[in-house]
Amino acid sequence: MVKKIEINNLDLGYEKFMLKSKEIERALLASIIENDIQESLKGVDLEDGTKILLDGFKRYRCAKKLNIGMVPYSALAPDFRTTYLSGICVLKMVRKDV
Repeated sequence: MVKKIEINNLDLGYEKFMLKSKEIERALLASIIENDIQESLKGVDLEDGTKILLDGFKRYRCAKKLNIGMVPYSALAPDFRTTYLSGICVLKMVRKDV
């Protein structure tokens, strides 16, 4: 289910493991200016209320640049969470070796 949440309520702990592309981000920024955010940011909701962002870091950065305070957000289902977090763990290990 997609809901709007305050952008400042997202935990960005995994952002440093994601690839960045200024060119793609510029195109996305233009798209968001024209059409708003079309795809929700995705993450994991912890029991303590923390929302860990896992997918949508470029959309997040664009929203921050545009001072968008509320963003569409979807919590990943438990079976997807495990798969996604496993992939993040692999990224962490690879990045430590570089």
